[in-house]
Amino acid sequence: VINASSPAHPVLVQMYEDTCMLCMLMRPFVNSVAKLLANSGVPIHFKRLNIEKNDFPDRCPVARGTPTFVLFRGPGTPADKWEEFRPKEL
Repeated sequence: VINASSPAHPVLVQMYEDTCMLCMLMRPFVNSVAKLLANSGVPIHFKRLNIEKNDFPDRCPVARGTPTFVLFRGPGTPADKWEEFRPKEL
């Protein structure tokens, strides 16, 4: 994820758990936003990471709760972790 991202092509990762009801409820919203941005030509990629089944990638901030969103903008830029999801910040 880090190597695939760049300032011009950021990657937004949603960390989730299978047991997180809010994560499940947000999935259609996140999918709609990803589709809207892709159709508008905005160069951002959305990925999901199940933190129950996967290890944290190198240089990825630790999530203490879900959903947690992390924006990656390349190997040389620290990841931005959104402590609390606020749709207007997206």
